[in-house]
Amino acid sequence: MIPNDLAAALRIPVESLRADKTMGIGPEAVNVAWTEVLMSIGQGRDLLDIRLPVQIVLDGEGPFFPLLGRHPFFHEFDVSFRMGYTETKGKFVMAPVTHRKDARKYA
Repeated sequence: MIPNDLAAALRIPVESLRADKTMGIGPEAVNVAWTEVLMSIGQGRDLLDIRLPVQIVLDGEGPFFPLLGRHPFFHEFDVSFRMGYTETKGKFVMAPVTHRKDARKYA
């Protein structure tokens, strides 16, 4: 989910997108528009492009900064934060998901 001003900066034609409503943690539905963006993610020498569905907040309360949801990003990548690389800094590490278990076994 991204705020409308970020969509404008990215030159996304919001007025031509499919409008919808979504619910978050607040009590009111928020008006949004749906689109997809191509996101480039780099780690070390690896660069990966992934298409992500995006909701653009049209009006009402929404995040003031981009909000990354669990699907599809966290469905496609394992992400961890490791502290042992230096004394003062940690490191985010991403790896493509290489195997999945049958979700029906966990329902």
